[in-house]
Amino acid sequence: MGSPWDRKDKIFGHTTFALLKMKYRVLVCAPTNIAIKEVASRVVTLVKESHAKESGDLFCSMGDLLLSGNNERLKIGEDIKDIYLDHLAQQLAECLAPSTGLSSCLKSMIGFLENCTSYYHIVKDEYELGKRKTWLTSKERLSIGIMSPYAGQVTAIQENLGKMYDRHNHDGFNVDVKSIDGFQGGEQDVIILSTVRTNNRASLEFIASLQRTNVALTRARHCLWILGNERALTSNENVWRAIVLDAKSRKCFFNVDRDNEMTKAILDAMKESDQFDDLLDTNSVHFKNAFWKICGSWT
Repeated sequence: MGSPWDRKDKIFGHTTFALLKMKYRVLVCAPTNIAIKEVASRVVTLVKESHAKESGDLFCSMGDLLLSGNNERLKIGEDIKDIYLDHLAQQLAECLAPSTGLSSCLKSMIGFLENCTSYYHIVKDEYELGKRKTWLTSKERLSIGIMSPYAGQVTAIQENLGKMYDRHNHDGFNVDVKSIDGFQGGEQDVIILSTVRTNNRASLEFIASLQRTNVALTRARHCLWILGNERALTSNENVWRAIVLDAKSRKCFFNVDRDNEMTKAILDAMKESDQFDDLLDTNSVHFKNAFWKICGSWT
């Protein structure tokens, strides 16, 4: 049956809970620390159970309950800590503290919002550095595929690369150069798709086939780079025009004549391959961007 007080604390708890539901302000006193803890615990339990069941406006919140008394004698447990006066006072003090309080949190938030772009780049750089370190220390290999619809271009790239990045000669990654049809049925981590033979006067007859287009665009597991002439790729209402417009909308479109890093990379590659003819072509991007140029004819 339990002690007489066990029955009394249930009565006190349910009575207090009923009065709270009726919007009354209630003061509860008990003859012992154990008794007041039992009443408080029962009221807290009833309020929490009521919150779990009711979906509308709550008749009271945990903030409406307050327990006071000597901490050493009460020996407050986790079940009623959130309504104990000393605990609430400690939380309030932390909120108002100069180093950890609300004011400090607001200043920190304002600083973050004002400098979120720089914070983003710092976090992004650290993340990318971490990924590179993870990959370098792992035994995973990175596969790169260079794809072109033109057999002559495939042969030229293969001859220039030689066996420099052959899977047997380079530790960590390998480069395969094939035609679109050569990659059919296979995948690579990174695909570089070349359409650079096209220009504003040429058509895309080699990659106009929907089947070849599907193969070309679905061979990359993680990253796809498409190299080509914007005007040629967007001259007709087709999937290539949609790809270019989508890349621009996502800030993934880069003009080689406006990107110094890409221009430098191309020039370095041309120097390494002893291909300087393009530098003498007055219509080429590299000629237009040169610091010096001589135009004219002599007789």
